[in-house]
Amino acid sequence: MKKIVLAFIVCLTLVNAEFGLDNLYRELKNKGTNYVSKKAKSYYKTLSEEQSVSSPRKEGSGLLVGTNGLDMKEHLSQLPPSSINRSIFNGKKCDQIVKRNLPVAQTDVTICYNYGLKSATYVDYTLTKAMIEAPSIDERPRFYEDTSLPQRYRVSYSNYTRSKKDRGHIANDADFDYAQADLEAVYAMSNIIPQDPVVNRKIWIKAEKYERYMAMKLGYVTVLNGIVFDKNPKRIKGGMAIPVGFWKKIENKSKDFKRCFYFDNFFRGSLNSDKLRNHEVNCNRLR
Repeated sequence: MKKIVLAFIVCLTLVNAEFGLDNLYRELKNKGTNYVSKKAKSYYKTLSEEQSVSSPRKEGSGLLVGTNGLDMKEHLSQLPPSSINRSIFNGKKCDQIVKRNLPVAQTDVTICYNYGLKSATYVDYTLTKAMIEAPSIDERPRFYEDTSLPQRYRVSYSNYTRSKKDRGHIANDADFDYAQADLEAVYAMSNIIPQDPVVNRKIWIKAEKYERYMAMKLGYVTVLNGIVFDKNPKRIKGGMAIPVGFWKKIENKSKDFKRCFYFDNFFRGSLNSDKLRNHEVNCNRLR
């Protein structure tokens, strides 16, 4: 028991040093334990950058009928007006703009899709504090083809078989697991890219957790993800291009907050020495 307590204290110390979580945790605790969702509580224990991913997703296990626990009054009050119908892909080459509707949150995950690459090149969405605090659905939906795309440019679940790549979410599923309908929206294959397993499960996940932390802290964040390709990219079965890297811009304009992170789609080195801050880049350099 002493070892467990000591390990917990060390973990909190590391997390606080990187993200300053103590004030947020104290604020939530003062509002009572019922106020803090299971998912939110887990941040204070597991957001350490040394954390490894838990057991793999139960892909293809079927849907779980969940209850919508999203506090709509809080969510809509936190949602910035600019998150609806905002111009996000101006000047960017999109063969098709795909809007994966979030019927509960009343927003969209917006995807800039490239036919030649058979891949998203940019993905944009907004997270609110209420979305993160809501109770989580544990089971995950099935991946499915995005039928809004022409048949010849779609990617299927089976295209990844024996590719040695993860089916990596761009709009992360844990951001939208407060309601079944919204969670299903991010399991469209248009929101999935071939990711190196180590990067997906232990490196990229740090930025995903950080965007949720900042949504909790600031009330909302907008998140723009970019996917980077070589001139002549390698491809998995079916012709989908494999990216060489990807980046994430996390922003709250009303609070004058913006941070950007870039990740290679491979990892060499020590996981113990890898920190989220090692991946921070100047947002103005991102294209």
